[in-house]
Amino acid sequence: MYNCICPTVSIEFPLGVFLLSTPQKEYEGDNIYRNIDAYDKLQMLVDDGFTERLVADQGERVTDFIESIISEAGIEKINIERAKKQFPTWMSWDPDVSRLEVINELLEVLNYEKLHVDEHGYFTSRPYRTPEQRSP
Repeated sequence: MYNCICPTVSIEFPLGVFLLSTPQKEYEGDNIYRNIDAYDKLQMLVDDGFTERLVADQGERVTDFIESIISEAGIEKINIERAKKQFPTWMSWDPDVSRLEVINELLEVLNYEKLHVDEHGYFTSRPYRTPEQRSP
């Protein structure tokens, strides 16, 4: 959470949700230091792979399939704009491919933005819009 206190107003807004590593203590005199690595929540989709070949069925809505990949990793906060596009035929991926790779490959085919986690922890994507098309 970022908090900016100005002379007349206080502004506060979230910066994001991060996963922290378990840091080792380092002693320097009477001081204790810890180096902390913080990861975006997308790391969950990189680390949680598939145990068997992943298959998408013909006629299945692509965004529904993407949401199922995310929810099967134990993630509930999902905000992906729904698309009408369906798989024209079945597709499959090897078990050694990460969930994030499959998701971003499918989002690219839909001409969506790559998956990202917003400041509130929602896994988010929407159709790509040029800078001119985006609201200010």
